[in-house]
Amino acid sequence: METNDKQVKYNLLPMLPPWADLTIDSELMLNLLDASRRLSRLDGFVSRLPNRELYIKAIVFREARTSCALDGLRKTNFLVNKYQDILLNESVNIAGGKRLTEETLLNIYSELRSGLGYGHFKNKAVETQTMTFLTQFINNTYNLPKDPLFRMAMLQYQFEATQPFVHGDGRAGRLINILYLIQEGLLSQPCFCLSACYIRHPNDYSAAVKSVGTSRNWRQWVMHTLNSICCASGLTMDLIQRIQDLQEKMDETIRQNGLQLDRMDDSVLLSIPYISPRQLMSGSIKSVNTAKKYLGQLEKLGLLSKTRVGREYVWVNTGLMEILSE
Repeated sequence: METNDKQVKYNLLPMLPPWADLTIDSELMLNLLDASRRLSRLDGFVSRLPNRELYIKAIVFREARTSCALDGLRKTNFLVNKYQDILLNESVNIAGGKRLTEETLLNIYSELRSGLGYGHFKNKAVETQTMTFLTQFINNTYNLPKDPLFRMAMLQYQFEATQPFVHGDGRAGRLINILYLIQEGLLSQPCFCLSACYIRHPNDYSAAVKSVGTSRNWRQWVMHTLNSICCASGLTMDLIQRIQDLQEKMDETIRQNGLQLDRMDDSVLLSIPYISPRQLMSGSIKSVNTAKKYLGQLEKLGLLSKTRVGREYVWVNTGLMEILSE
């Protein structure tokens, strides 16, 4: 079976039937265990971090930016911010016991597409069937192997096969995969750079998808997904280490120059790469002018650079932006 043109991507891929011959052999089991261990190591590492919310926000920014880039939305800050907000908010809900229901999936997609002017579904007649199938699959209704990483691979494939939405299937699928890992207890926070591995190895992704469409090679697709999980786990830990190194260098520069920033929450500088004066305001910094003064002092030390965005200036942590843009 051949795929259609690039505008409709893989819309001739077969739907995954609940009776599909998807067995876990010894090699696949070893890869499942390896991916699970790497996720566990990452989650434990993040959980022990001081100020871990700082790192979670930075990694979520990276994931949002990369996921949007995969969908060809490289310079849309509004969409990046939307993705961030949804992932951060829904991860709290899922960690608190909320399940990924049909309503949740529809709400996530509605939020992702808000302001874009696109319709919701390609075919209203199949809306209920598609969403019901996906949510039943997510919540283990079908008689498939119970391993959550195996099911995550199949879940992501379903977004490629069904493509239920007019726009944003990729972003919705990747975001829901991270939430699924939280729902299944493999992650306790959304600190996971899944999209970065897909954008680094796009040919592998395409080949794995096509292998299902041309020869029903589900195994290759599952192996690719597990390799991506291992890749993303290592990449996320590496990025966190680099942010820690950057923080140490910034702290040392501030100390050496005798800069007094006791009133400023410096975690803001490392959770997002661009900072407006209003984002720096807190109970200790109550005016925009005071915030601008602190940002200006950091700019003089070469730690930030000032740039105009619309009608206002923002300060960019160029070191952090470099880390999160690679």
